Amino acid sequence: MYMTLDVLNGEARVAGDTIIGGVPGPAPRSSWTFASRAAASRGAISDGNLVDRITLSDGSSIDVTIMDMVNLCGFFDATEFGIATPA
Repeated sequence: MYMTLDVLNGEARVAGDTIIGGVPGPAPRSSWTFASRAAASRGAISDGNLVDRITLSDGSSIDVTIMDMVNLCGFFDATEFGIATPA
């Protein structure tokens, strides 16, 4: 996976107008390129769903986007865990 960032004077820029759900505040635009479609554990990058609803061990459930590239990753709204505040 390759990530392209805005750079100024050799450092990644931190100011911008791109909004990403679950991320507090705006940021500069970035782009990701997946050089290989090989998946680490499941044989596919995703299950084909943009969002899955999963049940946690305490019985609650949460929406998550699951990707399997180098590591299996789940992307979720941090406000559901009290990690961030809604924008």
